[in-house]
Amino acid sequence: MARELSTILYEHDENKIATITLNQPQSLNAISHTMMDEIIEVISEAERDDDVKVIIIKGAGRAFSPGHDLSYWGEQYGMSKGKRPTQRPRAVADRDFFWERYRRIMFSLKPKIAQVHGYCLEGAMNLTMLCDIVIAGESTKLGFPGQRAGDAGLTILPLLFNLVGYHRGRELLLTGQSLSATKAEEIGLINRAVPDDELADTVYRMARAIALMPIDGIVMGEAYTHLAYEGMGFARGFLHMAYGHAWWSNIKYEPDEWNLLKRRAEVGLREALHERDARYDGLLDEDMGGLLSQRTK
Repeated sequence: MARELSTILYEHDENKIATITLNQPQSLNAISHTMMDEIIEVISEAERDDDVKVIIIKGAGRAFSPGHDLSYWGEQYGMSKGKRPTQRPRAVADRDFFWERYRRIMFSLKPKIAQVHGYCLEGAMNLTMLCDIVIAGESTKLGFPGQRAGDAGLTILPLLFNLVGYHRGRELLLTGQSLSATKAEEIGLINRAVPDDELADTVYRMARAIALMPIDGIVMGEAYTHLAYEGMGFARGFLHMAYGHAWWSNIKYEPDEWNLLKRRAEVGLREALHERDARYDGLLDEDMGGLLSQRTK
Protein backbone atom coordinates (compact mmCIF):
# COMPACT_ATOMS: atom_id res chain seq x y z
CA MET A 1 0.00 0.00 0.00
CA ALA A 2 1.29 3.46 -0.89
CA ARG A 3 -0.18 6.89 -0.28
CA GLU A 4 1.08 10.30 -1.36
CA LEU A 5 0.41 13.31 0.87
CA SER A 6 1.42 16.88 0.07
CA THR A 7 4.93 16.67 1.59
CA ILE A 8 5.57 12.96 2.25
CA LEU A 9 5.05 9.50 0.81
CA TYR A 10 3.76 6.71 3.04
CA GLU A 11 3.81 3.00 2.23
CA HIS A 12 4.11 -0.38 3.92
CA ASP A 13 4.92 -3.80 2.57
CA GLU A 14 4.38 -7.50 3.14
CA ASN A 15 7.18 -7.59 5.74
CA LYS A 16 5.22 -5.22 7.97
CA ILE A 17 7.69 -2.40 7.38
CA ALA A 18 6.31 1.09 6.78
CA THR A 19 8.31 3.84 5.09
CA ILE A 20 7.81 7.58 5.45
CA THR A 21 9.66 9.47 2.73
CA LEU A 22 10.15 13.21 3.15
CA ASN A 23 9.17 14.23 -0.36
CA GLN A 24 10.11 17.85 -0.99
CA PRO A 25 13.37 17.33 -2.93
CA GLN A 26 13.20 20.82 -4.45
CA SER A 27 13.95 22.19 -0.95
CA LEU A 28 16.13 19.22 0.07
CA ASN A 29 13.16 18.23 2.28
CA ALA A 30 13.20 21.29 4.52
CA ILE A 31 10.89 20.51 7.43
CA SER A 32 7.69 22.53 7.55
CA HIS A 33 4.76 22.46 9.94
CA THR A 34 2.75 20.69 7.24
CA MET A 35 5.40 18.00 6.89
CA MET A 36 5.48 17.43 10.64
CA ASP A 37 1.69 17.17 10.76
CA GLU A 38 1.68 14.66 7.90
CA ILE A 39 4.40 12.58 9.60
CA ILE A 40 2.25 12.50 12.74
CA GLU A 41 -0.83 11.59 10.69
CA VAL A 42 0.76 8.50 9.17
CA ILE A 43 2.55 7.51 12.40
CA SER A 44 -0.84 7.60 14.13
CA GLU A 45 -2.20 5.42 11.34
CA ALA A 46 0.72 2.99 11.68
CA GLU A 47 0.19 2.70 15.44
CA ARG A 48 -3.29 1.31 14.84
CA ASP A 49 -2.28 -0.97 11.98
CA ASP A 50 -1.20 -4.51 12.92
CA ASP A 51 0.31 -4.82 9.44
CA VAL A 52 3.02 -2.36 10.53
CA LYS A 53 5.71 -3.33 13.04
CA VAL A 54 8.48 -0.81 12.29
CA ILE A 55 8.76 2.55 10.50
CA ILE A 56 11.64 3.81 8.33
CA ILE A 57 11.94 7.59 7.89
CA LYS A 58 14.05 8.74 4.93
CA GLY A 59 14.35 11.59 2.44
CA ALA A 60 13.82 11.79 -1.32
CA GLY A 61 16.44 13.31 -3.58
CA ARG A 62 19.89 14.56 -2.58
CA ALA A 63 19.42 14.82 1.19
CA PHE A 64 17.55 13.63 4.21
CA SER A 65 16.90 17.26 5.23
CA PRO A 66 18.85 20.48 5.89
CA GLY A 67 16.54 21.38 8.79
CA HIS A 68 13.52 23.58 9.27
CA ASP A 69 11.79 25.49 6.49
CA LEU A 70 12.82 29.05 7.34
CA SER A 71 10.04 30.67 5.34
CA TYR A 72 7.48 29.78 8.00
CA TRP A 73 9.69 30.86 10.87
CA GLY A 74 10.41 34.12 9.07
CA GLU A 75 6.70 34.82 8.90
CA GLN A 76 6.19 33.90 12.55
CA TYR A 77 9.06 36.06 13.69
CA GLY A 78 8.22 39.11 11.61
CA MET A 79 11.05 39.01 9.07
CA SER A 80 8.66 39.56 6.18
CA LYS A 81 6.98 42.48 7.95
CA GLY A 82 10.13 44.31 8.89
CA LYS A 83 9.38 44.25 12.60
CA ARG A 84 9.40 41.75 15.39
CA PRO A 85 6.12 40.51 16.85
CA THR A 86 5.54 40.20 20.58
CA GLN A 87 6.59 37.14 22.52
CA ARG A 88 3.00 35.84 22.59
CA PRO A 89 2.75 34.46 19.04
CA ARG A 90 6.29 33.13 19.29
CA ALA A 91 5.45 31.18 22.43
CA VAL A 92 2.33 29.67 20.83
CA ALA A 93 4.08 28.74 17.56
CA ASP A 94 7.08 27.19 19.28
CA ARG A 95 4.99 25.33 21.85
CA ASP A 96 2.91 23.81 19.05
CA PHE A 97 5.96 22.80 17.04
CA PHE A 98 8.44 21.56 19.62
CA TRP A 99 6.28 20.46 22.55
CA GLU A 100 3.31 18.98 20.74
CA ARG A 101 4.76 17.71 17.45
CA TYR A 102 8.18 16.54 18.64
CA ARG A 103 6.73 14.80 21.66
CA ARG A 104 4.06 13.04 19.58
CA ILE A 105 6.63 11.62 17.17
CA MET A 106 9.03 10.43 19.85
CA PHE A 107 6.26 8.81 21.89
CA SER A 108 4.80 6.85 19.00
CA LEU A 109 4.31 3.16 19.78
CA LYS A 110 6.03 1.72 16.73
CA PRO A 111 9.85 1.84 16.52
CA LYS A 112 11.39 4.26 14.04
CA ILE A 113 14.64 4.00 12.06
CA ALA A 114 16.08 7.16 10.47
CA GLN A 115 17.77 6.45 7.13
CA VAL A 116 20.00 9.47 6.63
CA HIS A 117 21.92 10.66 3.57
CA GLY A 118 23.29 13.87 2.09
CA TYR A 119 22.61 16.47 4.74
CA CYS A 120 21.06 16.04 8.17
CA LEU A 121 21.26 19.40 9.89
CA GLU A 122 19.65 21.32 12.75
CA GLY A 123 15.90 20.49 12.81
CA ALA A 124 16.59 17.31 10.85
CA MET A 125 19.03 16.27 13.59
CA ASN A 126 16.20 16.80 16.07
CA LEU A 127 13.99 14.51 14.00
CA THR A 128 16.63 11.75 14.08
CA MET A 129 16.92 12.10 17.86
CA LEU A 130 13.20 11.28 18.07
CA CYS A 131 13.89 7.94 16.38
CA ASP A 132 14.99 4.68 17.99
CA ILE A 133 17.84 3.98 15.57
CA VAL A 134 19.79 6.24 13.18
CA ILE A 135 21.86 4.88 10.28
CA ALA A 136 23.66 7.23 7.88
CA GLY A 137 25.55 6.97 4.62
CA GLU A 138 29.24 7.73 5.05
CA SER A 139 29.11 10.91 2.95
CA THR A 140 26.37 12.44 5.12
CA LYS A 141 27.07 15.72 6.90
CA LEU A 142 25.39 16.08 10.28
CA GLY A 143 25.27 18.81 12.90
CA PHE A 144 23.71 22.01 14.18
CA PRO A 145 24.99 24.85 11.97
CA GLY A 146 21.85 26.85 12.71
CA GLN A 147 23.39 27.59 16.11
CA ARG A 148 25.66 30.02 14.27
CA ALA A 149 22.67 32.30 13.88
CA GLY A 150 22.97 32.97 17.60
CA ASP A 151 21.31 30.05 19.40
CA ALA A 152 24.54 28.78 20.99
CA GLY A 153 22.84 25.91 22.76
CA LEU A 154 19.28 25.33 21.57
CA THR A 155 18.10 21.80 20.82
CA ILE A 156 16.53 18.91 22.74
CA LEU A 157 19.31 19.06 25.32
CA PRO A 158 18.46 15.99 27.45
CA LEU A 159 18.47 13.80 24.35
CA LEU A 160 21.68 15.27 22.93
CA PHE A 161 23.59 15.10 26.21
CA ASN A 162 22.44 11.52 26.75
CA LEU A 163 23.78 10.58 23.30
CA VAL A 164 27.15 12.33 23.21
CA GLY A 165 27.77 13.66 26.73
CA TYR A 166 27.71 17.19 28.07
CA HIS A 167 31.07 18.43 26.79
CA ARG A 168 30.69 17.03 23.27
CA GLY A 169 27.16 18.39 23.13
CA ARG A 170 28.23 21.85 24.22
CA GLU A 171 31.04 21.88 21.65
CA LEU A 172 28.60 21.00 18.87
CA LEU A 173 26.18 23.74 19.89
CA LEU A 174 28.65 26.51 20.71
CA THR A 175 30.54 26.14 17.43
CA GLY A 176 27.92 24.83 14.99
CA GLN A 177 30.51 22.37 13.67
CA SER A 178 29.48 19.78 11.13
CA LEU A 179 30.38 16.11 11.43
CA SER A 180 30.99 13.28 9.02
CA ALA A 181 28.78 10.25 9.57
CA THR A 182 31.85 8.31 10.70
CA LYS A 183 32.60 10.88 13.41
CA ALA A 184 28.93 11.02 14.40
CA GLU A 185 29.00 7.25 14.94
CA GLU A 186 32.24 7.51 16.91
CA ILE A 187 30.78 9.96 19.44
CA GLY A 188 27.42 8.19 19.70
CA LEU A 189 25.26 10.70 17.82
CA ILE A 190 24.09 7.97 15.42
CA ASN A 191 24.11 4.17 15.59
CA ARG A 192 26.28 3.55 12.56
CA ALA A 193 27.75 4.93 9.35
CA VAL A 194 27.75 2.67 6.30
CA PRO A 195 28.87 3.03 2.67
CA ASP A 196 26.34 5.13 0.77
CA ASP A 197 25.48 2.33 -1.64
CA GLU A 198 24.72 0.00 1.29
CA LEU A 199 22.53 2.41 3.24
CA ALA A 200 19.09 1.37 2.02
CA ASP A 201 19.86 -2.34 2.30
CA THR A 202 21.37 -1.98 5.80
CA VAL A 203 18.35 -0.08 7.07
CA TYR A 204 15.89 -2.51 5.53
CA ARG A 205 17.67 -5.52 7.01
CA MET A 206 17.57 -3.82 10.42
CA ALA A 207 13.84 -3.25 9.98
CA ARG A 208 13.36 -6.90 8.96
CA ALA A 209 15.16 -8.02 12.14
CA ILE A 210 12.93 -5.83 14.32
CA ALA A 211 9.81 -7.08 12.52
CA LEU A 212 10.61 -10.65 13.62
CA MET A 213 9.53 -9.66 17.13
CA PRO A 214 5.87 -10.16 18.17
CA ILE A 215 3.89 -6.99 17.69
CA ASP A 216 2.68 -6.94 21.30
CA GLY A 217 6.30 -7.12 22.45
CA ILE A 218 7.32 -4.31 20.10
CA VAL A 219 4.56 -1.98 21.27
CA MET A 220 4.99 -2.78 24.97
CA GLY A 221 8.74 -2.33 24.59
CA GLU A 222 8.17 1.15 23.15
CA ALA A 223 5.72 2.01 25.91
CA TYR A 224 8.09 0.82 28.62
CA THR A 225 10.90 2.81 27.04
CA HIS A 226 8.70 5.91 27.16
CA LEU A 227 8.23 5.44 30.90
CA ALA A 228 12.01 5.43 31.23
CA TYR A 229 12.22 8.60 29.10
CA GLU A 230 9.82 10.31 31.46
CA GLY A 231 11.80 9.23 34.50
CA MET A 232 15.05 10.47 32.97
CA GLY A 233 13.55 13.88 32.16
CA PHE A 234 13.77 13.54 28.38
CA ALA A 235 10.18 14.63 27.82
CA ARG A 236 10.70 17.91 29.66
CA GLY A 237 13.31 18.79 27.06
CA PHE A 238 10.59 19.42 24.48
CA LEU A 239 8.90 22.09 26.58
CA HIS A 240 12.26 23.62 27.48
CA MET A 241 13.13 23.83 23.79
CA ALA A 242 9.77 25.32 22.88
CA TYR A 243 10.09 28.32 25.16
CA GLY A 244 13.85 28.54 24.75
CA HIS A 245 13.37 28.85 20.99
CA ALA A 246 10.78 31.58 21.46
CA TRP A 247 13.17 33.52 23.70
CA TRP A 248 16.12 33.05 21.36
CA SER A 249 14.18 34.38 18.38
CA ASN A 250 13.93 37.75 20.14
CA ILE A 251 17.57 38.18 21.16
CA LYS A 252 19.14 41.60 20.74
CA TYR A 253 22.20 41.89 18.51
CA GLU A 254 24.85 44.46 19.29
CA PRO A 255 25.85 46.76 16.40
CA ASP A 256 29.07 44.83 15.71
CA GLU A 257 27.47 41.35 15.84
CA TRP A 258 26.53 39.38 12.75
CA ASN A 259 22.76 38.89 12.37
CA LEU A 260 21.43 36.10 10.14
CA LEU A 261 17.87 37.37 10.06
CA LYS A 262 19.00 40.84 9.01
CA ARG A 263 21.42 39.53 6.39
CA ARG A 264 18.77 37.15 5.05
CA ALA A 265 16.52 40.12 4.38
CA GLU A 266 19.38 42.05 2.73
CA VAL A 267 21.05 39.42 0.53
CA GLY A 268 18.79 36.35 0.56
CA LEU A 269 19.05 33.12 2.49
CA ARG A 270 21.62 31.31 0.35
CA GLU A 271 24.14 34.16 0.44
CA ALA A 272 23.50 34.78 4.13
CA LEU A 273 24.25 31.14 4.97
CA HIS A 274 27.49 31.20 2.97
CA GLU A 275 28.45 34.41 4.74
CA ARG A 276 27.61 32.88 8.13
CA ASP A 277 29.90 29.88 7.66
CA ALA A 278 32.71 31.81 5.96
CA ARG A 279 33.24 33.66 9.24
CA TYR A 280 34.55 30.37 10.74
CA ASP A 281 37.12 29.67 8.03
CA GLY A 282 40.46 28.72 9.51
CA LEU A 283 39.16 28.39 13.06
CA LEU A 284 37.70 24.90 13.43
CA ASP A 285 38.12 21.40 12.11
CA GLU A 286 34.64 20.83 10.73
CA ASP A 287 34.76 17.15 11.68
CA MET A 288 34.98 18.01 15.37
CA GLY A 289 38.69 17.50 15.74
CA GLY A 290 38.86 20.70 17.75
CA LEU A 291 40.78 23.87 16.97
CA LEU A 292 42.90 23.79 13.83
CA SER A 293 46.60 23.63 14.57
CA GLN A 294 48.99 26.23 13.14
CA ARG A 295 50.32 23.57 10.78
CA THR A 296 46.91 22.97 9.20
CA LYS A 297 45.95 26.62 8.78
